[in-house]
Amino acid sequence: MKQLSLTAMKRDKVKTNTSYKLKKEGRVPAVMYGPGKPNMNLSLNTRDVLEIINDESATNAIINLTIENDNIQRKVMLKDYQVDPVKNKLLHVDLYEISMDKEMTVTVPIHLVGRPKGLADGGILEQKIREVEIRCLPDRIPEYIEVDVSALGIGDNLHLSDVKFSDDIKVLTDLSRTVAVVTIVEEEKPAAEEGAVEGAEATTGAAATSESAEKSSSSDSEVKK
Repeated sequence: MKQLSLTAMKRDKVKTNTSYKLKKEGRVPAVMYGPGKPNMNLSLNTRDVLEIINDESATNAIINLTIENDNIQRKVMLKDYQVDPVKNKLLHVDLYEISMDKEMTVTVPIHLVGRPKGLADGGILEQKIREVEIRCLPDRIPEYIEVDVSALGIGDNLHLSDVKFSDDIKVLTDLSRTVAVVTIVEEEKPAAEEGAVEGAEATTGAAATSESAEKSSSSDSEVKK
């Protein structure tokens, strides 16, 4: 599990113009909370937070948080953040305080590795789920779950129950869920050819109807005689 460091400043009073002032200082408002603990209003360096947000490997990372003006150190995780949809600017950050001896529930991405043998026969690999929900101690949270799909042939499925997890991880996602499958796409007849066939059938039908009408007319004239 990746661990990062972040510094913060405690804010005792929250005013309506706080966000504007912090923005000018290159900082963003934040709140730290946790089970059974009061919320704490903070401010963070915007650039430092963006580095964590933009780092895919930092998902579920444990952050060693130092609150400089209160001599406090905490272990937290980036829980959520808000971005201005128009200006694409970071507006607010939520930090979740964790205890290293208490299990927590998180979502971890699934990475497929290997080349399925079915690809050589014209198959296509489809990944059905891209993340899995697990529960474990914070320092046991994996960066991602690696799933080997190299043994999959055409028509083969790999379910979550086929994936080996560490004994200290509890999987909360339904184990019957399909993680990956190798399928083959059947060739379809071009639309032009299908239209041509339908046209030919229509022409044949029209000719048969015309021929039948001629015979009927001939028969009628023979009766009248």
